[in-house]
Amino acid sequence: MAAENVNHTSNTMRQATLDILDADLRGKYNEYKKYPYNDRYKLFRHDIRIDPYIANQKLAEIETFNLNWSEPIKYSEHPDINSIITENGVGIYVFFVQPNRLVLGMPRVPIYVGISGERESSRPLKERLKDYFNLNQIKRRDAVHQALQMYYDEVYFCYCIYDGNSEDLSQIERLLHEFFSPKFAKRDFEPETKQAQKSWNI
Repeated sequence: MAAENVNHTSNTMRQATLDILDADLRGKYNEYKKYPYNDRYKLFRHDIRIDPYIANQKLAEIETFNLNWSEPIKYSEHPDINSIITENGVGIYVFFVQPNRLVLGMPRVPIYVGISGERESSRPLKERLKDYFNLNQIKRRDAVHQALQMYYDEVYFCYCIYDGNSEDLSQIERLLHEFFSPKFAKRDFEPETKQAQKSWNI
């Protein structure tokens, strides 16, 4: 009986947390939907790097890590991460945006890449992903908060458990940044890209 009470309390707390999250993200999402077309055009137009030559170089390096990605998971459905990821390994995740229906498998646009286990941390990937369902944690990252508000019902994520060291994880993160050029990520590009961004004021 005590265990049932603990589970009930935990589920109630989780739901309360998700209700707060939903109120913030969906509230702003619905506000954005009311913007006039011209305003939406400006707000939702993003400049990204499209350079297949560089992407092919990075892909060759990415493939050496033999990453096994999950199927896409819809963010706004508030999946129970503990039920989805039962192991305690570290790993990588990618957030992306897509409309309800795809044509030729497109468009699907990566907006953020992250890892757990950086700097020799052993924090599990599932714990890192749970941060994205806690509004206080999300607000610590302005770009992520804005992205989730803008695209709340169109955000998905994939993840990959990776049995490797933190140096490998950081390298994978940089390579994925270079390959995807995610709009709402700025920090984890390679030095050459950061210098080019600075030169062009990007």
